[in-house]
Amino acid sequence: RVHGELFDVNARYLLAKNLTNGNSLEAFVHLRYVVEDNYDVLYVYEVQVSPEMQFKGIGKWLMRICSLIAFQNGLTKIMLTTFGNNPGAVRFYKEKLGYKLDPFSPNEEDDEDYEILSLPARNNPKIMKPVSSASIS
Repeated sequence: RVHGELFDVNARYLLAKNLTNGNSLEAFVHLRYVVEDNYDVLYVYEVQVSPEMQFKGIGKWLMRICSLIAFQNGLTKIMLTTFGNNPGAVRFYKEKLGYKLDPFSPNEEDDEDYEILSLPARNNPKIMKPVSSASIS
């Protein structure tokens, strides 16, 4: 299933490479344009940041680029799924980026171990380069 999602014709990626370290891939976002309940949304399927580059602003920077992409393409919101076994990701999206529980998220009574979060696509998201000694492109 994961292989199919990664190589789906509709899959899109944002890549952050370290140009000073052999052009190594330091982070990526897997995203797609999807329709949820008749709304066009940008759905973030996966975000990965290498351990050496975590807590340097790269994830936040990539997610802000997602916001810009969503806004520029007239999409309603950015959606993503977080899992209960990753509380750091839940804190990152909710506390650092302002994501909220989406109406499509399971209810507490459903006893699911995931939440669907979303953030409205809005004009002029603040996009600043991550704080890092590495050059990212």
